[in-house]
Amino acid sequence: MGTFSQGVSLADPAKYYGIGTYKLNGTHWDVVSSINVKEQPLQAIKTNQFEVGYRINKGGLRAQVAGFLSNSDKTVAVDKKTFQILVNDLKLRNMGIEAEISYSMNNGVYFGASGLLIKSEVDNKGEWQKQEIYNASPSKLVTYIGYNIKNWSFRFQSLQNFKQKDELKNVVEGYNTSDLMIGYRFQFGKFNLGIQNLFNTDYQTIWSKRSQVLYSSYGIPDLFNYKGRGRTFNLSYTFEF
Repeated sequence: MGTFSQGVSLADPAKYYGIGTYKLNGTHWDVVSSINVKEQPLQAIKTNQFEVGYRINKGGLRAQVAGFLSNSDKTVAVDKKTFQILVNDLKLRNMGIEAEISYSMNNGVYFGASGLLIKSEVDNKGEWQKQEIYNASPSKLVTYIGYNIKNWSFRFQSLQNFKQKDELKNVVEGYNTSDLMIGYRFQFGKFNLGIQNLFNTDYQTIWSKRSQVLYSSYGIPDLFNYKGRGRTFNLSYTFEF
């Protein structure tokens, strides 16, 4: 299968506008210069996306894979001093592969994986460079294994976010989280127990490292050190009628 799509988007107007310089005049401030709708209309970002893939469903095997390429005629960036959104006339391309595979056995065991491998680059004077980490998406991999027996169901899954690095040597470290889910079906409903983040209780979120780079002008990275969610227990019962 193959698809082609074309779309137009706008940068966040609230962050694009509202930047200016002011001068105190008596008891009030006069606008000296500003970025406003009248003088600087917000530019549209046009994106073309191509995708081609293959899917199979045979017996207990289910699998699909797709490769994609999207090209945008402009790039959104952030001014680290004013934190204003900037729309630059630099081309952006995202290319990668999405894949998913699972297999179910006759004895109740099933397992599978899904992943995204992505590369984001900006055209800087004819040279393609990695997009800044606070805009680019990370590659990731999810794996799982489960078992269904009579009224019981068990599932263990793992999420791996991979390391990111841009042209300025900014780095977002990868991390892994694992979850365990147990269920039991009654005549009129289902009981569920979930334990999220079984092992890794001390890691920084992706936004944590992005914000440390984005707000580096403050000079206090510890202020933006956001820890990920610790071990979490969920207990529920679903009544069916």
